Amino acid sequence: MLATLKQSADPQEQQQISDYCQLRFNSGLNTPLTPVQMNDVIQQLFSRRLAKGEHAAPPHSENPQPLFHPLIAMLPPSLQSTISKPLVLIALVLVLLVLFVWVF
Repeated sequence: MLATLKQSADPQEQQQISDYCQLRFNSGLNTPLTPVQMNDVIQQLFSRRLAKGEHAAPPHSENPQPLFHPLIAMLPPSLQSTISKPLVLIALVLVLLVLFVWVF
């Protein structure tokens, strides 16, 4: 089962998997597992990894800045700060309006 994982299990996770299989399925290290049992073990491993990752992950930002529009989030960070200023945004809208009127 460990060979099917994309990210290999560390020794602590291997011990946890072994203990879980022994308690839940009463199986040893060399006992073959059914597909349902394997899914259960993999689900248990991933939920433990997720719980461990949530405790270790620091917050992304101390002071998140609100965006004027969700599409601004798709731009690179250097353009986000420029476009988020109201004067630049008004100038950009005016330029687009002039181009639209000129074309049509």
